[in-house]
Order: sequence, then structure tokens, then C-alpha cells
Amino acid sequence: MACKEADIPNVARPDAVRLLYLVPTFVWDEVIAGDTKTRQRLNGGLRVYMERPWYSTGAGELLGVLVKRDGVLPTSPEDLSLRKYTSEWGMDPIWPAASTAPLRLADFPAPAASANEPFT
Repeated sequence: MACKEADIPNVARPDAVRLLYLVPTFVWDEVIAGDTKTRQRLNGGLRVYMERPWYSTGAGELLGVLVKRDGVLPTSPEDLSLRKYTSEWGMDPIWPAASTAPLRLADFPAPAASANEPFT
């Protein structure tokens, strides 16, 4: 009797992720021209650490990030209603920056998947 492999999608909602901490990833670029040394911080991304087990529905589960669609203006009624459901950049405590900034799909240069649909 031959066995058949079947991919059966999970019908249960995944358990909530329990975040431990986030670590920014970046690299310093240094250029020396004569007596002048110029350093520039090149942004990379975020490394996310979660409590184990970090997946509950099996192999292939992805961590999702909800972002506002482009064109949603800060403090607009749409922005305010989506704020508790979507992600924002936090301020860097070392460098002068705004307290938060919109996180956009373009901030993820190589997503594993993208629904790219407005959240309602």
C-alpha cells in the first residue's frame, strides 16, 4: 500500500506570540579621506526574540506585521483607528528622532509573503 503525502492547513488560530525583546541590526561604515574620518550608520533591521515555542501551528508558520497602507496621514481619523492594530517605528534613544514614525511595507525589502490588502 502506497502512502500519499497531504498538506492539510491548520484551522486553529495560532497562539499569541510572547515577545522577549528586539535587537536592532545595523552596520557602521567608515571612510577615511586624508585627515577626515566619516562614520555612517547603515540601518539593517530588527532581530526578534520570542519565548519558546514560538510557533504553534507547525512548520511554515510566519510572524506577521500589520502596517498602515501608504497615504494614511498621521493623526487622521483612519490613522487613529488603526493605531492599536498596526506597527510603528519607535524613537532611537541615542539619536535625535521623532517619537514614532509610520512603518510601511517598503520598510521590509524582502518579505516572505505580503497580502498588501487594506486592513478593515
